[in-house]
Amino acid sequence: MVGKAELAKVYWDLSQLEGERKLKNVVKEFEVYFIREFLKEAQRSMPKGLFNTSFTYGIYSDLFVSEIAEVLSQRDIGLERYFSEAVKAYTKQGGE
Repeated sequence: MVGKAELAKVYWDLSQLEGERKLKNVVKEFEVYFIREFLKEAQRSMPKGLFNTSFTYGIYSDLFVSEIAEVLSQRDIGLERYFSEAVKAYTKQGGE
């Protein structure tokens, strides 16, 4: 048996559903980007050593940071929900 609360969650408007999907994808991508940039800045604050000054180290370090950002974004750390609510509040106030 389907309750009234569950019926309220059903999307009958497909354009609205598509908008929700796009918003979720964009917010997820922004979350990955945000975490990646945060980790890069944190890494810059660390002192440079003997081995982490080469060009190849920089490439591997960037790849490592990108993978860590992807893994962290798959966990529910609350950023996706926060960014989604911020975008919805912005659009309610007349933003695009």
